[in-house]
Amino acid sequence: MPSPAIALASLTWWRHRRGLAAVLALCIAAVFVFQLMSAETLDEKNGGMLISVQFIMALAYVAAVFAYGFDCSLESAESGFPTRLFALPVRTRVLAGWPMLQGMAVAALLWSGWAYIVLRPAGFEVSPGFVALQAAAFVATLQAILWWPFGLPWARVIVALLALPTILFGPAIGRIYEVREAWFIVLLSALIPSAYVVAVTGISRARRGDNPRWRLHSRSRQAANLVDKRPLRSFRSPACALTWYEKRRHLLMYPLIVGCCAASLTALHLAFMDASSAVPLFLNFPFTACLMAPIAGAFLGRSGIALGNPHPLGAFAATRPVTTAALAAAKLKTAVAATLVGWAVMLAFAAICFFDMGLQRNAARFLDRARSEGFLARARAIVVLFVVVSPLFTWRLMIDSLCASLTGRVWISRFNLLLYGLALPFGTMLTASYSTDPARYAFIVDNSAWWLGSAVAVKLLAATWVVRANDRRGLVERRALARLLCLWVAVAAALFVVAWEALSQEKVPALTVAFGIILLLPLVRLFATPLAVNWDRHR
Repeated sequence: MPSPAIALASLTWWRHRRGLAAVLALCIAAVFVFQLMSAETLDEKNGGMLISVQFIMALAYVAAVFAYGFDCSLESAESGFPTRLFALPVRTRVLAGWPMLQGMAVAALLWSGWAYIVLRPAGFEVSPGFVALQAAAFVATLQAILWWPFGLPWARVIVALLALPTILFGPAIGRIYEVREAWFIVLLSALIPSAYVVAVTGISRARRGDNPRWRLHSRSRQAANLVDKRPLRSFRSPACALTWYEKRRHLLMYPLIVGCCAASLTALHLAFMDASSAVPLFLNFPFTACLMAPIAGAFLGRSGIALGNPHPLGAFAATRPVTTAALAAAKLKTAVAATLVGWAVMLAFAAICFFDMGLQRNAARFLDRARSEGFLARARAIVVLFVVVSPLFTWRLMIDSLCASLTGRVWISRFNLLLYGLALPFGTMLTASYSTDPARYAFIVDNSAWWLGSAVAVKLLAATWVVRANDRRGLVERRALARLLCLWVAVAAALFVVAWEALSQEKVPALTVAFGIILLLPLVRLFATPLAVNWDRHR
């Protein structure tokens, strides 16, 4: 009979064998890429994006595997440790210790191998021992946060978004203040056993059913009784009830993620940055909002209530007396609301940095110059284009991930996120490589209309098939399909007018602008959302 440690390890490794194999294949592929690419491409601007995004996402997946992050609901107040393991005849310290030890060992080995095989050949000087300790402390802290029973919903998400970036960026901030590395080694070394004690205590409390219920104020019970005595407000239609339910479950995730990231950027600016770093700082705000959109879309697409696998639509939800189009519309409306709230939170923090730098005076001088030189209309068009396109692109990224998650197939959702994780760094590297070469850049500009036109043709053919599939299956009424198509054409035409006014009309052809807008707006995934829900509903 195998020991409890081997049995627990086999459960985790066998269940996530495909994902862990994909991480290993990703590391091997990155090794070959760095060996085959030229030395000019492996500079800090091009290689840094691959290192900072691609591998960190793979490392976060490994940490989530050994923290049972895919078996829990992050926004819940209970412990995220799987309840099915509570009945095992092993001690609590074994339940917590062996997954924590495996997670720290795998994260440390992955980062050490990445540092020696990829970073150093690419010209990046790192300290593998220190970064391996940092990765181990990151995994242990994540496990302690997930396994501790919080008494308030969403408290775990807020604590994780504040604590984990501190572990990642704390040493870099310390180097600015010339803090010795030895102090961070001591702090990280002390953090690991502390996280183990917190994890064991949290699992012990959850194992005996001791789940606390925090209250925001002392008179919450009296307030709850007063609320219960109020007459209940009825919904106008089942679709309104579905939208309210989806917003109640999934609306806060994206604004919380964006808000914590924006708060971290604002804190870094207020503590260390000056006006010279204004451009990188303000570019990080929309980049963070777009980067987190696919993750929020995958979370929003979870339709089930099972903690172990929340992707498939539950039997109770599947048998509701509502149409498939209503289920899909509730998800899409929640995505719109989450995008608007998230961007409002991000713009609020960006405004703090804007006024702290005193950039409002520069903006006033720019407006006076634009008015005097006659390009005020174009400046306004550029601002309107940025304000409209940025949230629209974020919503499009969220819908792409939402549609994949609504299929109820976990492998489709994770494969979609993997594609985004690969496309972002490699696309950035290729763009930087081609933009620095004048001959390649001219070749791309001369043939951009053909490439964009081919992509538009494929997109329109796929959209035609999706619309016809909705019509054949009777998922969406023809009148609703016609209204959506008319609205899509109207939005595309309005964006073309604004973009044509904002861009340089001598350098950018009108056909290229039109093709870019068609590719920007969501179309195929938008109309494929009812098909994905229907596929999950009749599995």
